Amino acid sequence: MALRFAYGNDKSERERIEKEQELQTKKILNRTTMAKTYNFWVYLTTNPRKTVLYAGMTNNLTRRLVEHYQNRGNKDSFAGKYYCFNLVWFEWHQYVYNAIGKEKLLKEMTREQKEALIAEINPTWRFLNEDICGMWPPNAELLEVLGKEEAEGEV
Repeated sequence: MALRFAYGNDKSERERIEKEQELQTKKILNRTTMAKTYNFWVYLTTNPRKTVLYAGMTNNLTRRLVEHYQNRGNKDSFAGKYYCFNLVWFEWHQYVYNAIGKEKLLKEMTREQKEALIAEINPTWRFLNEDICGMWPPNAELLEVLGKEEAEGEV
């Protein structure tokens, strides 16, 4: 009865409008319930003697740790120059702007504040690289897996 009042007696027009409304509803549902989940990691690494801290952000923590390891000793980057490849703290974020904001906050923190943050989840400052990567230091097998992921666009 309501359809007849809203759309008159033209059945084809009513069906067209109903299909259009159904498509719009599906689009809205897909945007809200089927949204892609993203992974961003904010992290702190240190050198083997734990005297220097480096704050960073990435969408692939395993790959980034391997990159830091491969870059050790490189005078052109802070993490490389000071051998900061040992993970001591990390935090997951779904949204890139939240991760960027947290990274900026970390970079503004004093060393004492960073130490307190690390102590909350890792009081002994155990290097977490093997927990994240499955093995440490990275070997040819891990590098091959990371290379395949990159080639397939999974990074």
